[in-house]
Amino acid sequence: MITKPAKQCAYVRAVLAEFSSIEECIRQLYDGLDENAYLIRKSKNPAFHFLKLLRNYNIHLSESTLSEKTINIILQSEPETEHDMQVLFIDNLDAKEISRLNSSKYYTLDELEKFIEVFDEKQHEFGLSQLLMTILVHYSDFISEFLSGQSTLAQKTCTDFKA
Repeated sequence: MITKPAKQCAYVRAVLAEFSSIEECIRQLYDGLDENAYLIRKSKNPAFHFLKLLRNYNIHLSESTLSEKTINIILQSEPETEHDMQVLFIDNLDAKEISRLNSSKYYTLDELEKFIEVFDEKQHEFGLSQLLMTILVHYSDFISEFLSGQSTLAQKTCTDFKA
């Protein structure tokens, strides 16, 4: 009874909410850790910052709307053949709207526009689902290394992402 677009938006919203909840989980499980070391807004990775802003936008202000497009992919098993694949992308990214968030006070409008520019480029290249999974894997690696006492992945940036 729920439409496909409504389900897709709900899944994106859930991914964003779960991503942001990792901070609280760490706070609860590892009481006493320096929050400056693991808070998303304190990380050097702009993709983490943007996902947190997207979460806040989707929870507090409005809803990201999704569109679908076709991209061409090449499978490693068939390097000579291109395949069409349907992917989703957020079609209503707007720096001025995101700047209305209380949590956007840490960023200039130019920074928000750059976040959107890079995110938009990557989601159109890979599709939203793949981009979200890639960012989540990088964040998981960052948290894992941080909790292991290492932080080499803390310096990764959005341009380091590869599908």
